[in-house]
Amino acid sequence: MTIFSQNDINKVCFDQSTAKKIAADLVKGDSAKAELEKTKKLIFQLNEKIVEKDSVILFYIKMDTNYINQVKSYAEIKEKQSILVTGLEKDKEKLITENNNLKTGLKWVGGGFVGTLISLLTFALVK
Repeated sequence: MTIFSQNDINKVCFDQSTAKKIAADLVKGDSAKAELEKTKKLIFQLNEKIVEKDSVILFYIKMDTNYINQVKSYAEIKEKQSILVTGLEKDKEKLITENNNLKTGLKWVGGGFVGTLISLLTFALVK
C-alpha cells in the first residue's frame, strides 16, 4: 500500500482518476482534521459550561443551607423568648399578689395607727 503526503515535494506522476482520488482523500483528511479541532473546542467549551453550572449549583446549595440555618436560629430565639415571656408573666403575677398583700397589710397597719392615735388623743384630752 502506498501512502502519499502533502508535505512531500518530489514530483510523482499519476493518471487523472488516481490523482482525483488522491486529491479527494487529501481534502477529506484536511476537513476531518479541521472538524476534529472544532469538536475539541466545542468539548472544551462544554466542559467550561459544566464547571460553571456546577459552581452555580454549589452556590445555591450553600445559600439554601444558610437560609435553613437562619430559620433554625430564629426558631430557637423564638422558643427562648417564649420561655422568658412565660417566666416574666409568672413573676408579674407573683409581684401583683405580693403588692396586694402589702396594700392590705398597710390598710390594717394604717387603720391600727389611726385608731391608736385617736385613742391616745382621746386619752390625752380626757386627762
